[in-house]
Amino acid sequence: MKKAFFTIILTYSTVVSAQNKDIEIVRDEQTSDNKSVWVKEGKNKASFKINFRGGCCDMPLPEMMNAEVVNDTLYIDKAVENHSRHDDIGICGTSVKIIIDTKSYPDYKKLILFYKKLESTKKRRVPHYKG
Repeated sequence: MKKAFFTIILTYSTVVSAQNKDIEIVRDEQTSDNKSVWVKEGKNKASFKINFRGGCCDMPLPEMMNAEVVNDTLYIDKAVENHSRHDDIGICGTSVKIIIDTKSYPDYKKLILFYKKLESTKKRRVPHYKG
């Protein structure tokens, strides 16, 4: 019984960790330029930098963000709670870099970026800090 349980846990963790190796989201340096273009990084990777600005309690965390490609659209889930106030007004900012595998998505330069709540992150509890 213990072996079966251990095997199931190991298999699940392997599948989950291998699910989204094609797209990574990492924190990047905050710069003043708002130039967002695809930049080739190494042999099989390309990155796209996104600058976010808003209230300090509404900044997306790269560790919580999620992304997936459907047809020609890159859907990005910022994993931030929706509020009735204006989230684009504030003094805080953060930059994230989306790194994509160019072998899996050879037409990465033609991808359309779109923000929406993804099914894979809807059930996940998003931390919210009141500022």
